[in-house]
Amino acid sequence: DMLVTRLVRLGYNAIRIHHYDGGCTEGSPDGTALNAVKMERLDYLVAKAIEKGLYVTTDLFVSRKVPWRTIGVDKPGDVPMPLFKTLVMCDDAAFANWCAFSRNLLLHKNPYTERTYLEEPALSLVSLINEGHLSWCWSKISRMEPMKKAWREWLLKRRAAAPDYAKNVSDDCEQMQDTNSGVFGDFMADLEADLVRREREAMREIGVKALLTSENCGWHSASLEAMREKCYDYVDDHSYEDHPTYLNKVHRYQLPKKCANRDFLDPDAFNALSMNRKAFARVA
Repeated sequence: DMLVTRLVRLGYNAIRIHHYDGGCTEGSPDGTALNAVKMERLDYLVAKAIEKGLYVTTDLFVSRKVPWRTIGVDKPGDVPMPLFKTLVMCDDAAFANWCAFSRNLLLHKNPYTERTYLEEPALSLVSLINEGHLSWCWSKISRMEPMKKAWREWLLKRRAAAPDYAKNVSDDCEQMQDTNSGVFGDFMADLEADLVRREREAMREIGVKALLTSENCGWHSASLEAMREKCYDYVDDHSYEDHPTYLNKVHRYQLPKKCANRDFLDPDAFNALSMNRKAFARVA
């Protein structure tokens, strides 16, 4: 109650629910079933935000735990968070896991609003995956067979249309380590476009009406810009102005913390995306 009141007084008209999915699936064997206790807390927060006139946005994958064996890989432990984001692009079991959680969340009825999340008008903006830029995990995902298969099939398709396309590029994606190249940008754009098509179909199938977006971090090549304008309902870009430094060396992201308090318009400001560096995010 105090939090949403303070947010409104500060002038905010929307909140982003972030890093919630790990708690909301706590105890789930496959990382998709909802935890009733944690969901009640989320439901109350969302309801109070709506009551105060705040819109709500969130991502359908942030950081929840997904065991390797759940997606058919016989190894202990969980899929690393960045790796799962890229596995969803090329692995059917990972994509099915993403769909299962998304449906469970969006079909969940908030007892305080008496509406499901997919029926909630205040949940007007939904990001499909938080910060899933392919280049961030390429060194690991490029060694896995689902991505190798996706790369081979993509090159075959591209070369069928243009025989000289990327003729000096290896059919083994593990050999492609230049993630700033135009070929890699084309691959990422095409892979993301196919993923968004499948994600959108899964969401519309259950009746989601919220505006959808993704691909919200990292560099954006011309190919990615064109894909984003074609595939998404709105643009979401993440930047971190004066990100806090956490002083607690044992528990990261917990208080105490400090900020440099620098002007983010200053091109030399530490850990800031100043305006001249943010120009890549412009939309024609």
